[in-house]
Amino acid sequence: MVAADLPLPNDAEPAASQPEEGCVFTSSQIEPQLFDFYTQRLQENGWRRQAPTEATLTLPHQVWRKHGLELRIGIRGTDEQDRTIVQLQVEME
Repeated sequence: MVAADLPLPNDAEPAASQPEEGCVFTSSQIEPQLFDFYTQRLQENGWRRQAPTEATLTLPHQVWRKHGLELRIGIRGTDEQDRTIVQLQVEME
């Protein structure tokens, strides 16, 4: 599985990124809406959240695991159009 195989919000638009960054996109949804979107869809597909949403010393992110895979969802800020920049990375544990 690669990050591009994961569900994306309906208004997701690809954003410039490097291959090692996984899937990077922008959305008009704000941070809580995006995390709610992924919580609902990932739990329905057997993913378990491993780390709470964090934003104290790092950018807001969540970590999910399923069948030896780790998914990291990160919020990178906003772009020039004030759309949220989201990064999805999937790696083997």
